[in-house]
Amino acid sequence: MSFFNIVSSKIEAIFIMYLKFEGVDFAQGEWLRRADRPDLGDIQCNEAMRLARVVNMKPLEFAVLLVKDLKELQINKLDIFEDVSIAGGGFINMKLSLPCMLSYFKENFVDNSIADMLVIPKEDRKRIIVDYGSPNIAKPLQVGNMRSVIIGEAILNMLTTLGHDVIPDNHIGDWGRPVGIIIAMLTEDEKYKCFLSQNIDDFKDCKIDFNKIPPLYIKGSQRIRDDKEFLEKVRCYTEKLQAREKGFMAIWEQLIYGTSKNLKKQFMDLGCPIIADAPLRGESYFQDSAIEIIEKIKSHYLVKKDEGAIIVDLKHKNLVPPILVNRDGALTYFATDLATLVQNDKDGFDIGLYVVDDRQSLHFEQLFTVAKILNLCPNGIKTRHIKFGTYNGIDGKPMKSRSGESLILEDFLTGTAYSPLDIRWLEMQNDHTKNVVFNPEELSIVDKSSILEWTALSVHKPVEELDDSSPREQKQLLIDMFYSLFVFRRYIESDSHQLILADLVVVTKSLQGYFDPTHGQDKLVNKAVELLQVGFKSLNLTE
Repeated sequence: MSFFNIVSSKIEAIFIMYLKFEGVDFAQGEWLRRADRPDLGDIQCNEAMRLARVVNMKPLEFAVLLVKDLKELQINKLDIFEDVSIAGGGFINMKLSLPCMLSYFKENFVDNSIADMLVIPKEDRKRIIVDYGSPNIAKPLQVGNMRSVIIGEAILNMLTTLGHDVIPDNHIGDWGRPVGIIIAMLTEDEKYKCFLSQNIDDFKDCKIDFNKIPPLYIKGSQRIRDDKEFLEKVRCYTEKLQAREKGFMAIWEQLIYGTSKNLKKQFMDLGCPIIADAPLRGESYFQDSAIEIIEKIKSHYLVKKDEGAIIVDLKHKNLVPPILVNRDGALTYFATDLATLVQNDKDGFDIGLYVVDDRQSLHFEQLFTVAKILNLCPNGIKTRHIKFGTYNGIDGKPMKSRSGESLILEDFLTGTAYSPLDIRWLEMQNDHTKNVVFNPEELSIVDKSSILEWTALSVHKPVEELDDSSPREQKQLLIDMFYSLFVFRRYIESDSHQLILADLVVVTKSLQGYFDPTHGQDKLVNKAVELLQVGFKSLNLTE
């Protein structure tokens, strides 16, 4: 357990002592955080403000009561705090004791690797599936797709570093209307009309030029808006594909092969090898199980027919009803996503993470709600939508490949002076919860050289004992290292890679302030460098 995990647990125990009979949800408590006022303390706790009412006290009165116990907290018979004070109406500020931190460092860090220290206890490890990337079949990746890929790769890396059993799920859209559009456009060409036949001999030797598919899709997506006859053809062809008609399946198989090959190259070019090697597991994979689920739940009073479609009525949850089967009889991606979730629960995953932009928030709220109220996940898989904003063009609108106006990822990567590592840093430094205007000519990428140069220091060279000549800088580096480990180990709760990156950058600054080459590279410097190496690698921010 890291230093701040221990401190947090001890602070929580004091609150429990006073509030254990009051029905408080202690899991919601934030028992420590970095101090807002470094002149008043190194860390602070604001929970007295929130919980004083539970014991019928004013926050200041409750804080005074807590401070007495906080001052007595120890690790290895050494006081944790050199001072505990109250600011305002009940904000508790704590100044950490350097002797206590040094004692903890010497006992726990010197003979243990940072990588081993980050691994959580076996009983706390989870089996997690991460759905990220998720492009549609035969569509070129565009710049807007980068966020899911880069964020998802970092999440998977970090969870693996913590010791969880993590599986990537590249859940591509390969079974709905986009494929119907491609089939409808493709078979208008005399060369490819053979695929409309049910006789395998008519099309077995017909090869599709995969390079023609993306522009066909863009043109078809534009045409479908105004051409009702074409729209009906797309609906018909989508239904026939889902019925596995031979000619349409032959097209689909070639599209899958071309898409898989193309995606692998682009993911590797972006520096994301985990998703590049992940098997494609698209909507088609779950068609049969989706049909079985619909058959199982169709008698439920919330599952209804509406103008020929099958929906789930969620009015009592103030949600728009999701469609399972459209009026033409074709499965929707909601149905296959529901089947995916059910299968993940059957496969024993504890957690399912969906790294998808915030435009899909309603979809996932509907999905998780339906699975819960229809009791489709009896093993209790926990789900979370890790949403992020979109990459927008200079017009402020999200980039979309179907419009034909967006920047294709491959074109951007080959035409930019920035490296894939630069691009990953660009994403990691952004607040992923917000939309980002992406102007390839005005990218604001952090100067990472001054940060990453610290990871190049050797940690295997002979080292001196701890340098005690700069106690203030030594204390700050210890605090920043301990806090970085604390934030990293809590990642599964916060899913904010920005916090981890920010803390690693803080460690580099503290290391710069502490390290004096004339005094030699001591054990604290070694461990700080090791932390940076493990941390930046986990964020996929190194070559």
